[in-house]
Amino acid sequence: MQITIPAPTTYTKVEDGVYKGSDGNLYHDETVLRYRVMRKHLKPPYDSSGWSLFSSHSKQDSAVDTMFDNLKEDFYDYKIVDNGEPTTIKRLLY
Repeated sequence: MQITIPAPTTYTKVEDGVYKGSDGNLYHDETVLRYRVMRKHLKPPYDSSGWSLFSSHSKQDSAVDTMFDNLKEDFYDYKIVDNGEPTTIKRLLY
């Protein structure tokens, strides 16, 4: 069973770097660097959940090292995505 929680449609600033989403939850700014190591589950029942962010890096070599360090695990598949530049996202505050 996969549970998907839709992202809020609007954010209201509560204080510096903290926002309240239209869903009532609190979020904070997070910088995701240019090179992203993505992973997805290989084994049921989680294998249909798609790719998710595992880590981000400013240098490609660092992203490659992280990916290869984790390839020993047989639960996940990994890939590197070059976003071209860092971005700021809203991350659930918990």
